[in-house]
Amino acid sequence: MQMDVPHQGANSQQLETVENNATADFGAPTNYLLTKGYVEPRQVERAQKASLSLDTDIEITLNKLGFVTDEQLLEAYSSLCDISRTTEISQNVPDVENDLNIAFLRKHHAIPLSATKTELTLGVVNPLDTNVCEGTSFATGLNVQSKLISMGDWRRAFAMRYEQEVLPGDMENASSDPALETLLEQTRDAPVARKIAGWMIDAVERNASDMHLEPKDNGLQLRFRIDGVLQDIALEPIELAPAAMARIKVMGDLDLGERRLPQDGRTSIVVRGRPIDVRISVIPTVYGESAVLRLLDKDAVKLDLKTLGFSTQTQNWLDTAISSATGLYLVSGPTGSGKTTTLYGALQALRSSGRKILSVEDPVEYYFDHVVQVQVASTIGLDFPTALRSFLRQDPDVILVGEIRDQETARIAVRAALTGHLVLATVHAIDAGRVPSRLLDIGVSGAQLAPAFKGAMAQRLVRKLCMKCRQAQIPGSYEKQLFSSVNLNPPAQIFSSAGCPDCHHTGFSGRMAIAESFTSNEGIFDAIKENGNPTLTKLITKAMPQSLLAYGLERVQAGLTTIGEIERALEA
Repeated sequence: MQMDVPHQGANSQQLETVENNATADFGAPTNYLLTKGYVEPRQVERAQKASLSLDTDIEITLNKLGFVTDEQLLEAYSSLCDISRTTEISQNVPDVENDLNIAFLRKHHAIPLSATKTELTLGVVNPLDTNVCEGTSFATGLNVQSKLISMGDWRRAFAMRYEQEVLPGDMENASSDPALETLLEQTRDAPVARKIAGWMIDAVERNASDMHLEPKDNGLQLRFRIDGVLQDIALEPIELAPAAMARIKVMGDLDLGERRLPQDGRTSIVVRGRPIDVRISVIPTVYGESAVLRLLDKDAVKLDLKTLGFSTQTQNWLDTAISSATGLYLVSGPTGSGKTTTLYGALQALRSSGRKILSVEDPVEYYFDHVVQVQVASTIGLDFPTALRSFLRQDPDVILVGEIRDQETARIAVRAALTGHLVLATVHAIDAGRVPSRLLDIGVSGAQLAPAFKGAMAQRLVRKLCMKCRQAQIPGSYEKQLFSSVNLNPPAQIFSSAGCPDCHHTGFSGRMAIAESFTSNEGIFDAIKENGNPTLTKLITKAMPQSLLAYGLERVQAGLTTIGEIERALEA
């Protein structure tokens, strides 16, 4: 049911209900959020202080600070107001907008949806805000009908419509709260700031892992990495590049005057009520500075080993590995193959194990309250070997090494595994069969590695077909031969990608892991001890129940991905 409101955001009966339901000074929507357990009292108190600086409602501030999600905020308002919700916001600007003050709409988180000669439909985030409908009706002379929209939908639509508008009222309130300082900075009324914020919100909502800004001779190229593949999004005027890079540097607390050397920084944003950690890298190029923003959304990453898509054999191996008291277990694969996510899944599985867990990473991507995590800082001498030597004096049970890159790190990791610790680590190797040889090549003694080494796995990430637009086809001779090469029966049909609005016309939606794994046995032990005799790789291949290619083709058989995706992943 839609709420027809000539001169107000909520009718008097609804407001009376809200007032009667209020149990504290916070107001009915906030009390609803507290009752549901969506927020804690300390978060509400923090948001209450912040709302004074932002000059906005406490519920909106709770969302902006990342304490409540868009859906939780919508639920709170919907429980108090009989108002319909819409997700359809046209980019076409109704003629009546010429009579409206953009700053007023922005302050009250509203946006015109449509208009007739007598009536204006207004999208509002907070239906209890009577001022927005009253002010809009006064300015236009029309009756105002409101519809509920989410904060995320409002942000995106508002940025697309008004990002070129320069709004007054820059905030100058200082605060000792870092989260509030970041929020105040992100709400400053600058066109470039709002444009970049709009790009970042769009990237997060498309589940992009990275946002690339690359200056070219003909413009500033914006690209998103979605499901592991870079996609062109927009080509902006090259004149925008200096201001865009300056804004990104401000966000990452980087040196604005330094344009000759690479710089790294970090910040955080809130999208749909979810806090997103942003890692920023800026480098100089021949056309100007180029930036990459890594978007880390912990809530979107499933750190449950059972949901990562591994085969039964690999899942059993992982369960055995993390339940062991000692030993060295390694995960291999190229950059971007999901190695860190797998190890983080292992850490999550160890949450209630009662074991002391330490990790050394470069960089630390996600934070765990049950793990002591150390960030590598080579500029001050804190590298992997230094951290690992210190770990051995910290009485650890489990040690995670972000990456074994050199001889010293490898030797300390092996020593830790031999002295009663479980060591989980990543290493660069083409496949699982070459993992032990990689450590031997680095310079680890076979006599030490053999008793410490318990097993390894290699993995890749492949894109999943969009289930709404995939197209069936009959496999040809090449496809049939490929299935037969790994002793699989060719299926009657396989699927190819097509493209639809749901997958942004890519044909794919999301990713899944394919993996191969093995555990050490007596033959592998002896071959490693002999510093990797020629039979080592053959022995490992025999010990693996399934290869990367075979498991990938099983996913093709199941209609989840394509042969082209498997081949693309295995080329890395």
